[in-house]
Amino acid sequence: MRLGDFSVKRLTVCALLVSLCFVFSFVETLIPISLSPYGFKLGLANIVVVFSLYKCRIFDTLIILLAKILISGICFGGPVYLLYSLFGGVLSFLIMLILKNKLHIITVSVFGAIFFNIGQILCACIIMSFDIVYYLPIMVIAGVFTGFFIGILANIAESRIRV
Repeated sequence: MRLGDFSVKRLTVCALLVSLCFVFSFVETLIPISLSPYGFKLGLANIVVVFSLYKCRIFDTLIILLAKILISGICFGGPVYLLYSLFGGVLSFLIMLILKNKLHIITVSVFGAIFFNIGQILCACIIMSFDIVYYLPIMVIAGVFTGFFIGILANIAESRIRV
């Protein structure tokens, strides 16, 4: 999608993608089964973020990501959730942006999920204590699986949806 600045189509696509992030975040809250005692989430809304990384402008993807974090934090989390998501989301976005043209979309998604978890752990270390670092290997393993799943779905969407 390479449109002029502030076009109606560009704004509409971004608004629809933010709305889709909200819907996926809400659906995820309805899943009664926890993936583990550690509280992992699939991160279904990240399908939209990975998709937009490949289909939209960089700035638009960043806005979609920040809107996803803000809306999900307000509706389904709280201030700490918002802070953790912001740390993880920005780090994840930067890594995916760097790798976007070098690796396949599924691999980019896996790295995005891993670095999202690393960002959350770094934030927790700053807020709580460095004792939480022991949790990092578990989060990295979870990131590999969830990132792979999200990457497969984003790859399907990216190959089939024309924006």
